[in-house]
Amino acid sequence: MDGTSCSRVSPSLSFAPIIPSIRAQSYYSDRLLAKLVALIETIEAQVSNEAFDANLKAKQEAATKRRAASEDAKRVFSTAPLEGVASESWRSLWEQARAFSEQAAYPATAFPNTGDEARCVLCQQLLTDDARSRLRGFEDFVRGNLERSAAEAERRHQKLVQGRVEIPNDEELEGKLDLAGVTDETIQGLMRSRFATMRSRQEQFCIVEDADTLPTLPVQPVAEYLAELETKLESHASGFEEDAASSNLDEVRDQKREVEARKWLSAQRPSIEVEVDRQKGIQLLEKARRLTNTRALSEKASRLSEELVSDAFKQRFEQELTTLGASTLRVSLDKAKASKGQVWHRLKLRQVQRTVPTRDILSEGEFRIVSIAAFLADVAADRGSTAFIFDDPISSLDQFFEERVAERLVTLARSRQVIVLTHRLSLLSSLEEAARKSDMHSRVISLERQPWGTGEPGDAPLPAQKPNKALNTLLNEKLSKAKKVYQEVGSSEYSDLATGLCNSIRITIERLIEYDLLADVVQRFRRPITTVGKLDRIAKVTAEDCRFIDSMMTKYSRYEHSQPEEAPVALPDPDELHDDLTRLIEWQSEFSKREEVPQP
Repeated sequence: MDGTSCSRVSPSLSFAPIIPSIRAQSYYSDRLLAKLVALIETIEAQVSNEAFDANLKAKQEAATKRRAASEDAKRVFSTAPLEGVASESWRSLWEQARAFSEQAAYPATAFPNTGDEARCVLCQQLLTDDARSRLRGFEDFVRGNLERSAAEAERRHQKLVQGRVEIPNDEELEGKLDLAGVTDETIQGLMRSRFATMRSRQEQFCIVEDADTLPTLPVQPVAEYLAELETKLESHASGFEEDAASSNLDEVRDQKREVEARKWLSAQRPSIEVEVDRQKGIQLLEKARRLTNTRALSEKASRLSEELVSDAFKQRFEQELTTLGASTLRVSLDKAKASKGQVWHRLKLRQVQRTVPTRDILSEGEFRIVSIAAFLADVAADRGSTAFIFDDPISSLDQFFEERVAERLVTLARSRQVIVLTHRLSLLSSLEEAARKSDMHSRVISLERQPWGTGEPGDAPLPAQKPNKALNTLLNEKLSKAKKVYQEVGSSEYSDLATGLCNSIRITIERLIEYDLLADVVQRFRRPITTVGKLDRIAKVTAEDCRFIDSMMTKYSRYEHSQPEEAPVALPDPDELHDDLTRLIEWQSEFSKREEVPQP
């Protein structure tokens, strides 16, 4: 069998397996040969004299119309500051400016935008009247008939050039010939010569102006040879199809696959035995997994929850609601489901005719107090020693619930460490009062923002300190810093610190009145009035005490108000502040040690 003929063989078991590959090869070569013939015809058409004439005509038309547009541009823009308007680079820049204006700078305004506040999209400077006129003239030119006609002619010529099929080089052509079954060296040489001439003609298209000067295509009958070869390949393929149809090819294929499978199994026997053992192990593991199905665990956990968890949990929840003063809320805690061995509970409304989520009925404060009760009911059964941290737990709560929560947290602190983070002095007062009643020690720590970070611990803020400690803080820390600024920097910077000191002294005097003068009977952030063991201490107060405190309160209240420009109240200097703080400390010390007036 060679490139021009093919011997026919009768179907038999020994030759049948090679028929499909020969038939496929012949069919493949036939198709590639048809593509090669089509490629030759396409390239010869695109390098023909007719194609040359069409290309030359389009190029000349584009050049003529471009010259007319350029002459028009020279006439229109003869007074333009710069040369080159209407050149190819200028037109490219103009279209880029149009795209930027319409897509980014002024998407809602037609290009060019020459409004009052418009800016040039290139230099981004405000447009002058001359610039507006020039931009409108540029756009009129670009949109004009001559420029549009020139651009269309150039696009038509460019389309002709870009639409050409690429001509293969010698190496690519040789590969195509081999795949198509063209093995004759003479024909291969003729094909190389023809393709080289076609490449040369195409290169001359953009250079010469006369078709007679183009290289002449060879007249050798290459196409006839290829057509004859294509016919022979089709005949061979048909013959192979007939041979395959009359043979027992399917049966032979099955036998071949069976033999190959047995051969592969024999070679892979050790690996197959290992895989069989592995699959057996997987079956055992799967059986064990089914025995540990979580459904059975969940059902058992659900039953145990009903017996040992849910009822006790519900009782603790009801007790917590009562302790927190929220027993009037119609909510209950019920088991919701059991999943993967875990039991889940949920809050639901009682005595309602249809199921409604609690968050749709309860107010924000009620929802918060119920959530706290559920949390406490859950952790109350845990006998561990883990500390509890509450971050502003009274958010959205009224004063009644706030005090109840404070009392409950103090009770919880008997068995656990309880840390409460809050910025509300009312909660701090409630916690301290509840701790005092329960004879428990509490510690107040202030967390302040510093230039080097946040959360720096320190003493409690002045409003939260006891008056005697607050007075000493003001005298020994705040006043010392202010005095140093007064002496080293000057009175201007000192005035800001002095104003803050006066404000702090006034607040501390208010605390003196609450805590010492009125014996802690009444506090601003505490709702109840406590008189037990305190009321008789008020009898120690004398008229001189009242005048002293009143004078100090009056003096340091003046700096809280706006000062008249004509006669502003001068801030006290460091020595005066030192004397007043010392007098307050001495009065507080003497008053706290003063014996109570005997009762008749």
